[in-house]
Amino acid sequence: MRDRPILDGPLPENSVTGAPTPSLASQVRTAVIWRSGSQIGTQIVSWASTLIVIRLLAPQDYGLFAMAQVMLILLNTMNGYGLASALIREEVVTEERLRQTLGMLMLLNGGLALIQFLAAPLVALWFDQPMVTQLLRVQSLLYLAIPFCALSHAILARRMDFRRTAQVRLAPALAGGARR
Repeated sequence: MRDRPILDGPLPENSVTGAPTPSLASQVRTAVIWRSGSQIGTQIVSWASTLIVIRLLAPQDYGLFAMAQVMLILLNTMNGYGLASALIREEVVTEERLRQTLGMLMLLNGGLALIQFLAAPLVALWFDQPMVTQLLRVQSLLYLAIPFCALSHAILARRMDFRRTAQVRLAPALAGGARR
């Protein structure tokens, strides 16, 4: 029961309506439309909210944020999205494989969060800005959400459910833009 495949490609027919699944060409067309549309929408919201933040923050505040981003971006290169993305190309994905991947992602990102939390005073010392310590420590919490986001994204991509992926990408962009 444990090794039964749970993600072994698209179903031959829609499990809800009983209709046949769309052709690969149709799926690719839909994927391109949703992916590019969500990317453009997300980018517009991101630019607009960034411009608003620039107008609201003092230049030194925005500079502190940029200093903290250096560490965040560096560690983001190791956050394990590739581990989850490997599930997309596997022929069969079992429940055990999903659990293993989630466990590895949790360990990896927990470690990255700890590294950033502990290195925050050193980075602040490097920039000679004590406030960077607090920013980096708060931002270290972001790594704790990555395992769940990365695994969900890989599952949706494997199912070629790009509409839902686009909706999921756009929702946080809108929420983040509204928050700013």
